[in-house]
Amino acid sequence: MTDAVRVTNVSLWPALLRFTIAYVVLSAILTAVLTAFDLDSNTGVSAALLVAATGAAAQKFVVDNRRALTSGERLRFAGLATLVLIPVTLIQLAVATMVFLTAEEIPAAASEVQLWLADNVGLVAGLAAFVVLFSLAVVYFSAGLLSRALVKRLPASAPAAG
Repeated sequence: MTDAVRVTNVSLWPALLRFTIAYVVLSAILTAVLTAFDLDSNTGVSAALLVAATGAAAQKFVVDNRRALTSGERLRFAGLATLVLIPVTLIQLAVATMVFLTAEEIPAAASEVQLWLADNVGLVAGLAAFVVLFSLAVVYFSAGLLSRALVKRLPASAPAAG
């Protein structure tokens, strides 16, 4: 028999919850810093935010299961995390709208956004596909890298939690 870890059907929900909380908290902090210093965000900042939230989730998984995520678990986790990002992003957009626009400005802004979206459906669809694939790739690869690195930091005699 080999020393390979027998993988059973492990729940990814605790790690996904940790990812979601970390992403929301870090997004709020990042938004506050960018707004306070009048800075622009870019794709690198978005990737760093995804990696940091994935790191928190990987730590939760490794501590609970005392092993790194398998390839299949990374793929499932990346898919679930990407699905979580869609409503979280929409909620963040709604909150930002309420914070940065007055009640009188919202109807005019909504009308402008609707017109722009109608004129740029292909662009929006392409950007949405890119963002989904980008998020999926960043979470997938960082979950693998970080979970393997975190396993190496586990104490040898610590019992498995849960």
